[in-house]
Amino acid sequence: MGIDGISNTSVYPTLWQGAQPILLPLPVGQQGDAQSINNAGDAVGLVYTLGPNTDERPALWHNGQLQLLSTLNQSSGAAAAINNAGFIAGSVSTNVGPNTTSQAILWTPTGQPTLLTNLPNTQAFATAINNNNQVLTVASSATGVTTSIWSNNTSSLIPDLGDNTLAGHAINDLGHVAGAAVQDNVTVAFLYKEGTTAALPGLPGGSYAEAMGINDSDEIVGFGDNSTGDSVAILWQDGSPINLNDLIPANTGWQLFQANAITDDGSILGNGLFNGQATPFLLTPTTTSSTSSLPTPEPATICLLGIAIPLLLKRRH
Repeated sequence: MGIDGISNTSVYPTLWQGAQPILLPLPVGQQGDAQSINNAGDAVGLVYTLGPNTDERPALWHNGQLQLLSTLNQSSGAAAAINNAGFIAGSVSTNVGPNTTSQAILWTPTGQPTLLTNLPNTQAFATAINNNNQVLTVASSATGVTTSIWSNNTSSLIPDLGDNTLAGHAINDLGHVAGAAVQDNVTVAFLYKEGTTAALPGLPGGSYAEAMGINDSDEIVGFGDNSTGDSVAILWQDGSPINLNDLIPANTGWQLFQANAITDDGSILGNGLFNGQATPFLLTPTTTSSTSSLPTPEPATICLLGIAIPLLLKRRH
C-alpha cells in the first residue's frame, strides 16, 4: 500500500519505513504517485508532468531505482498493483481528440507487457492482482460497469447485483473479490466467491458502503456512512460490518474514515484524521488471530499511500 509525499506544490511517491519517509526517485521536473507495494519492497504507480497535455507513464521502483514500463505505444499509462512474484497490473490509454480509451494491461517481472482487454469505446483498468496472477479488470461503458477476473488468457465476468454496475477493488489468493456495486440504486459493498456475488450490509442507519481490501480469511475492509452521515472505516468479519472507530481506545484524537487494505494477520491500512490532520494509519491486532481488539492507530511502519485509480462508481443514495 502506499503514501504520497507532498512538498509545496510537488507530489512525490514516498516509502515509509518506521516513522521515516523516503522519497522515491523521479525524472527531473516530474511528479509521481505510488499505488502498491509487494513483500520485496518493490513499488508501482505512475509518474507524470502536469500541464495541458499531461504525460503519465507507468512506473516500477525496484531497489529504490525507477524503471518506466512499456505502454505499448499508447499515449499514457499507470501501474495499479504488484504481486509478490513481481507481476504488475495496470492500464494504458490512447487519446484521440476529446476521447480516451483505456485498456487493462499486465507486465511480467521482466517488464514484458500484455493487453488484457481490447474493448472499443470503453474505459478498462486492471485494479488488482493476487499471487496466483489472477487479475481484476474493471470496464466502464455507456451500458454500465463490469468486473472480470483474467487468468491464463481467459476472462470470467463477475455477476452484478442487478443494476449493471459492479467494480472490483481487491482479490485474495483464493480468487475471492471485494468491491462496490449498485443494487436497487444504492451503492453497496460486495463479496464474490465460488461463482456468487453477495451484497454486504452497511452500518446500521447508513446509506452506502464500499469494500476496498480483502485478505485470505475473507476479512474485508472499506468505508461507508453511519447513522449520522459520517464516513467511517469499516471491517466486515463473517459478513457483518464493524465501525473501526469502535475498536480503538476512546479520546485518542483519531477519526478513521477509510480502510484500504488488510493483511492476512489482520493489520489494516487506511486514511483518517489525527487531531484534525489528514494522516494514514496502520491498525495492528493485539493478537494475530483476531481483529476484535485493536490498539491506537499509528503511522504505518512500511507503507505506501497513493492516489488510487478513480472509482468507477458514483454513490447513489
